[in-house]
Amino acid sequence: MLGFVPMAALAALLFIIAWNMSEARHFVHTLKSAPASDVSVLVICFALTVIFDMVIAVAVGIGLAAALFIRRMAQLTHTQRLAAPDTGEHFPPEVTLYKITGPLFFGAAEKAIATLRVIDHGVRVVVLDMRDVPSLDTTAMVALESLRRELGEQGVGVIFVGLPPRMALKIKRAGIKREVGTLAVVSNLAHAERMARRWLGDNR
Repeated sequence: MLGFVPMAALAALLFIIAWNMSEARHFVHTLKSAPASDVSVLVICFALTVIFDMVIAVAVGIGLAAALFIRRMAQLTHTQRLAAPDTGEHFPPEVTLYKITGPLFFGAAEKAIATLRVIDHGVRVVVLDMRDVPSLDTTAMVALESLRRELGEQGVGVIFVGLPPRMALKIKRAGIKREVGTLAVVSNLAHAERMARRWLGDNR
């Protein structure tokens, strides 16, 4: 029976199906409301679909979306120096406290840790509050080991605070091991304060 259907009628039917699949209203709404980066990905994938085919568009779209996700995650990761009154603890003046927030991975680790390589003269212990670090990868562990070694050469000890057991085990397997006066992993800032005072020989 289909052999008797005029080609013009089939073409019209296919046109209607393609139009319904395109979700034109959703497409226009996305163009108006989505962030510029998302709109760029959408337009590029649409153009590739029309000019080439869907296989190329999907492959390029996945790559662009992954790059965009990495960029956004990297923007969430930052390092902040905290003043002692903000923490509720009373660290000696030879101790500097930093808070790292966000995932430490290859797109953000170096940026977050670079700040820690410049410390004031007279600092003998650096405390890293990592309670808000949900994950870290091999790049981050290499960067942390490099930081520990550089600070150790300057006679500065490092105390990691708040690392979950799985991440503490990760850095231990990576060769970042506890060493008195050089490296410690503790659960909270109060413990970090006591540890720092012990290293400094401060009995107050």
